Amino acid sequence: MRHLKRITVTLGSVLLLTFGSAFAVFAEEPAESAPASVQSTDSLPNKTGTFPANVSVNGISLEGMTLEEANTAVSIEAERLLERNVHLTYSDQALDQSLTSLGFTWANPNVVNDLSSYVSRGNFIVRYKAMKELEQGPVSQSIELAGDTEQIKSVISPALEAASSTARDASVTRENGQFVITPDQTGISYDADAAASSILSQALDVSAESINYNAEAIITEPSITADVFSNFSNTPLGSSTTGF
Repeated sequence: MRHLKRITVTLGSVLLLTFGSAFAVFAEEPAESAPASVQSTDSLPNKTGTFPANVSVNGISLEGMTLEEANTAVSIEAERLLERNVHLTYSDQALDQSLTSLGFTWANPNVVNDLSSYVSRGNFIVRYKAMKELEQGPVSQSIELAGDTEQIKSVISPALEAASSTARDASVTRENGQFVITPDQTGISYDADAAASSILSQALDVSAESINYNAEAIITEPSITADVFSNFSNTPLGSSTTGF
């Protein structure tokens, strides 16, 4: 009977040790295991809450920047783009304005925040997934601007109109026994719509350092020129009198 009890106790101890070890191994198994090819988390992005390599906005690398630092850097670039000069020439005159003065604005100020997933302090699997996505190719976004042709025209039209003139026919009148000829005038105008459209198109290209447009004069000739009255003379060609 004593031998039977001893065998029972021994068998129970073996079972306890066996199942206890299995339970310990199971309990220590991580909920999410990393791929066998990755040995350390130190090389993965986002561990320190900064952007990894191969993430950029408008050519500005965000590598090593926090979300706040990246927003600051991209905001400075957006301001620079809005301060680009617009050089408008017409006849022998010129008008220089910044894009801001022409009503342009930053269309996507959340471009950096839209990339915030790359600086998340996510767990191992989240960071590993971000790394694998970047291995497919760099992530590059662009600053986008917005403008309106009507707003551009409201700024440039007064200058163009001041340099314009209306076509006028020559005319002749008789004053104090003399013929007085009013000379003709050639009309000059500028296409503000074409100028505004070109400026808008160039400004939306954020790779352009400056915007230039030459507004060509539209010439309107008068219907009647002063040459028509060139044979007019204030000296009578002849005269006669008669008695009555």
